[in-house]
Amino acid sequence: VFAVKCGLCHVAGNEGKDFGPALTQIGDKLPREQLYESILNPSKGISFGFEGYSFTTKDGTNYTGIVASKSESDIILKYPGGSRQTIKVADVKKSEQLKTSMMPAGLQQTMSAQELSDLLGYMEGLK
Repeated sequence: VFAVKCGLCHVAGNEGKDFGPALTQIGDKLPREQLYESILNPSKGISFGFEGYSFTTKDGTNYTGIVASKSESDIILKYPGGSRQTIKVADVKKSEQLKTSMMPAGLQQTMSAQELSDLLGYMEGLK
């Protein structure tokens, strides 16, 4: 379940992609109830450094992702699946931090109750 539902954006051990927070030791950090809450309401607690941003360039192109790094000249955005893109700071007309998580709400609706329970059990064991 992790590989299919979470691995596109999260790393656990050697599995998954680097987009959202690494979950390799999440079982040491959060009890089952908080893990469940994080899946149900991902925007309730966005981890520092994983805030989503929207950038509009002078040519009207919109980019939305997580800022992987920023220098005086470049912004590197990362996207689900691990891809990255560089935007020139000089080309940015508008930037805005998103108020919601990049993790989609309603993820639990895409799995059965057993799959959700299995996922929570797996995440509890990540220590």
